[in-house]
This record gives sequence, structure tokens and C-alpha cells, in this order.
Amino acid sequence: MILQICSVFLVFIHHVHCFGNGAPFSTCFTQYPKHDNQGTQTSPSPFVFKLTPSSYKPGQVVQIEVTDTSGSSFMGIQIAARRKRDNKDVIVGRFVDFPTNKLKAFNCFSGYQNMLTHTNHHRVKQLTFKWKAPDDNVGNVVFMTTMVQSYDVFWYGIKSELPVDSTAPLQAPLYHSIPLNPQTTSVDFGGCGDSKGCFYYPRHCSGSDCIAAASYLYRSATNDFLFELYSNHDVDYISIGFSHDEWMGNDVTVSCTGRSGEMTVQEGYNPAQFNERHLDIFSSSHEVKYQDGKLQCRFVLPEAFDVYQVVQNKKIAETTNTRWNLKKDYYLMMAWGDAMPESSVMAHHHEYPAITMSKVDLTEKVITLSSSFHLLVRAHGQSVMMCWILIIVVTFHDLDREPDVGTKLSGSPRIGYSGVCSYCYWSRSHICQLRN
Repeated sequence: MILQICSVFLVFIHHVHCFGNGAPFSTCFTQYPKHDNQGTQTSPSPFVFKLTPSSYKPGQVVQIEVTDTSGSSFMGIQIAARRKRDNKDVIVGRFVDFPTNKLKAFNCFSGYQNMLTHTNHHRVKQLTFKWKAPDDNVGNVVFMTTMVQSYDVFWYGIKSELPVDSTAPLQAPLYHSIPLNPQTTSVDFGGCGDSKGCFYYPRHCSGSDCIAAASYLYRSATNDFLFELYSNHDVDYISIGFSHDEWMGNDVTVSCTGRSGEMTVQEGYNPAQFNERHLDIFSSSHEVKYQDGKLQCRFVLPEAFDVYQVVQNKKIAETTNTRWNLKKDYYLMMAWGDAMPESSVMAHHHEYPAITMSKVDLTEKVITLSSSFHLLVRAHGQSVMMCWILIIVVTFHDLDREPDVGTKLSGSPRIGYSGVCSYCYWSRSHICQLRN
């Protein structure tokens, strides 16, 4: 039992700092390395991109040569071609020829092998690979690249434009970009519990004094929900998540960014204990405002929508879709924190997310409070109680007799008082480390 509890705690403590075998699938729409929150270089990039030919026709293969002109070498790369107009987040084309001893391609939404990254940290001075343009005319494209020279030295957002040479009609994207509007009115919490539902953190706050808060209103005339998010904690982002349980994983998220980076409203998904940004598909009416340390935003979600997951290791572009219906009850989560420097890419949050104590009916106009303590802290409290019970049991078990060396309790090596106390101290100290 103790081993099982220890394993649970270790899962929370574990943290991956880097990906020596290339960028993970979750970075399709960010392309920003999270190397201990190290920021991108702001000096001019030393890399030169040579595109041959210098313009493309639909269906044509283009050779790309990347060279480090600093006299040094580099470890990693992540590159994809995006539309210059209509929706700059849409990735187009695919990589068809590249050195597999250094590079690999994977699938991002709506495409096949449309993202290229490294497979190891071996240093090189030059790379050459090929990209095939879509068969339709998608207009001028921009290769967005991140170059990693070393673990803490990288350049994010390098742009190389490739003009189109075609008179064919321009093919519109399947998904259009969602306009972002300035938020002219602040979030009003006066109607919470009366004209709309609200979720507060911490539980003793009442709206504008909250570290994080959300309001929601079901609109039957349009079969959608109007959401508002707010934080007075001087943060770069605030997120709301919809979950089937109290644990992070298999959750739909919507996040708003502001302050130091670009103002955005971002759709996302938590496949496990991390978030991946998705192409904005189902949300609408985006508004963001940042002023005097307060970040707030509005957006609309339909009553029901599909959330995609890209299938990797297939010879075709393939996705699976999961239907979410906000008229069903979900746990609500809120998270907030900093963005990666010079970007709107969310960094790891340093505080525990706020989670409702039970599932919430989003059509009800009630005020919902978060737990006083995060789920992990509550689990720690339960483990401490179990420790004391074990201490009492073992103490009374040994009270009237000397311990026999090698004696076993319940089929396991016998646990003495000091052993139980050591476990209690171990679990408490690790929880404290997590909180710090």
C-alpha cells in the first residue's frame, strides 16, 4: 500500500526538461522549446535558409538548405510551412525527403508529415531536406522555424517566405482565423448566482478580488455558452478546463493570454499532465483585455463540439474526434501563470490549478467555490492520517512483546514505528517540495 502511494507521489514529482529526440507532437502550434522556461534569443538569427526554387507552383517540390553562419553548429530544428494569409496557424504541404539519421517528420492537424524536427542532439552545421507544396494554390507560404544551438540558446519564430507562382484560384482554408476584438467592458461579477454562474478561487473571494474567476451563461436562443475569465494576479495567461474527473488529463481547455505577449484566446487539450494548443475551431467572439495587472477575456463556446486528436505513425492524415456537450456536468479547472518569453506560449503554471469540489451544471446560475486545498494536498492529508493509524496499529501490536527479527506483517517485511514515521516524513517533505 505504501509503495502504491509513493508511486502516486513520484508521478507528480516527475518532470521532463527536454526532448533530445525532437520536439513533441504537442508543439505543433507553438514550436517553442520549454527548456526550464529559458527564453528565445532576441539577437538576429545566425541561420540562413536557401529555398530552391525561390517560388513554387502547386504540387512542386522545394529544396530547403539550412546553414549556421556563426561558425558554430546546432543541435535541433523544428520547421513547418504555414499560410501567409487567411489563417496563419494552418500548416500546409509535407516533407518528403530528409536525412533520417538526424530528422523525422510527424503529423499536425489537417496534414501528413507536415512538421519536421530532429531525432537526436548530434551537432551539425548544415541540413538539407525537401518539402512538397499542396496541390491547390494556398498562396504565399511562410516557413516558421525554431533553431536550437544548445539547450539554453535557441531562436524561435524565424520566418522564411516562399511566394507562389500560380494563377490558379486561391483555395480558402477549411478553418478561418477567429478575429480578436479588444474587450471594452470589464467582467461584471455582480450577477453571479442570479443572472449567470460563477467559479471563484480562492473560496473566500467574491469576484474582482479573486486570484482567478470565471463566469458562464447558457444562452438558449443561440444554444451556446458565454464565458468570461479573470485574474488580478498579474499573469500572462488564465485557463479554464472541463474535465470528467478531478485529475489533469483528457480535459478540454480554453486559455487567454495577454500582458507581455500577444493577446490570444486559445483552444487546447490535456492528453495527460500537459497541455497542447489546438487549432481554433469551435470557439468564437474572442475578446481580451489586460490593464493594471488584471487579465480578463470573453469567448463563446457552442453547446456541443468535437475535439480532435491527431493519429501518428500512419501513412495518411488521420484524426479521431471526441464529442463534448457542455450541457453535461463537468469538473471545472482554472490555471494561471506566465508565458514563455517573447511569446503567447503558456509556460508551466507554478501554482496548483483550482478545481471544483464536484461536477458543475453549466446551465445553472450558481456560485461554485474551489476546494480549499488542491486534490494532491487533500491526498497528502489522507496519507498523513493513514500514517498515524499505522503508527497506532504497529505500536499496540508490539506493546507487550519484543520484536522478532524477520517477522512479517501481512506478508510484507515488518514495519516498525520508526519506519512508519520515516514514510510519513518522506511524503510530507515531498508535498512541501511540490508546493514550493
